[in-house]
Amino acid sequence: MKKILFLILCLFPMFIFSETFRFKYIEGQKQKIECTIQGEQYINGVFNLSYSQEYKTISTVMSYKDGFADLADTYYYYHLNKFYNYEVKEIKNLVDVTYKKDQIGRMIIKLSYNLPTLRNIPAFPEENIEPNYKWQTNGLEVQDLFGDNVISTFPIDVEYQFVGYEQLDNKNIAKFIYQYSVDITNDTGDGIDPRILQVKGISKTIMYFDNETGSRIKEEYERNYLFLITTDNIMTNEVEFVDKGTRIWHPIELMQKDDIIKDLKQELKDQNIENTTVEKDDKGIKISLENILFEPNSTKFLAEEEKRLIKIADILKKYKDRGVMIEGHTTDRGTEEGRKKLSLERSKVVGDFLIKENAIDKNKTYYLGSGGTKPIGDNQTEEGLKRNRRVEIYILED
Repeated sequence: MKKILFLILCLFPMFIFSETFRFKYIEGQKQKIECTIQGEQYINGVFNLSYSQEYKTISTVMSYKDGFADLADTYYYYHLNKFYNYEVKEIKNLVDVTYKKDQIGRMIIKLSYNLPTLRNIPAFPEENIEPNYKWQTNGLEVQDLFGDNVISTFPIDVEYQFVGYEQLDNKNIAKFIYQYSVDITNDTGDGIDPRILQVKGISKTIMYFDNETGSRIKEEYERNYLFLITTDNIMTNEVEFVDKGTRIWHPIELMQKDDIIKDLKQELKDQNIENTTVEKDDKGIKISLENILFEPNSTKFLAEEEKRLIKIADILKKYKDRGVMIEGHTTDRGTEEGRKKLSLERSKVVGDFLIKENAIDKNKTYYLGSGGTKPIGDNQTEEGLKRNRRVEIYILED
């Protein structure tokens, strides 16, 4: 009996602490990842500037088969700018990527993509592990340092440690640390931007993982990177980035899109709202206000347009808990820069009107100016010009 009790006591901790960690995927599942970065830049050892960045990612499981999930991620990079007396989120870059990922964390993705920047990271071991267990995997970091789609890839060895468990929101959440260093001299230019002569860096991340849902909850990271760069093959500069950031994962409640679209179309019909369409979109539901009536080359809409917007505001109030993206469009007239600026300003004017009508939440609203890059009509005809001169309101599934 004593021997049996001794064996039970010896084995019992293994049942408590030993666990296999895996990412889990359900077809159609969506997550929102909110990210913030704060950092400083130094040039040749001298402080140059401080920077901050906020962005979010919407990640969708398109399918899961043969051990791999097909994932589609949309990255929303935005700046906070003043508009009237409040801050607005202006989208500066909207990026869509697709790739495959297995339950351990291994990825299949095109090297031409500059996002996500970390590949095969984080990655779990095959076996059961317990607190203080350590392991190592190979990964890849991708950088577009100059923002001109010249991609650099840095192979890295990542060291992991399973720290243990912490209680978060009354759940037992696993805590991990993963870190790596980069020390590469660009002798051949193979896979690295020729303007980067050398890169040295370290990165450390604390990750919280919910093994029940198979998802990360939160990551906190710190990085320090030093690049030796040249822009003319004559002068060289040391550019150092020191930053820290957080990433927070949120499950998304899926919309009943077909039912909502049916209701919206009926509302448009009942209120006799013309030149307005509703359709399903990967981002959520898109309401397109075609032939939107502004004064020529102006952000001031006409009184006739205000009547339509009042009706649209009344319809949107029931979806105020959702995020909204307002995207402005123009014809092909004028300069590219002018078209983009005008379309962004018009999107903000429409958004401001809807906010004042208490139809949307200003803290959940994003603005995008696409200029004339997405025509839906022929710019050589009057009818086509009217269709292209539009504002689209997305009720976001985020």
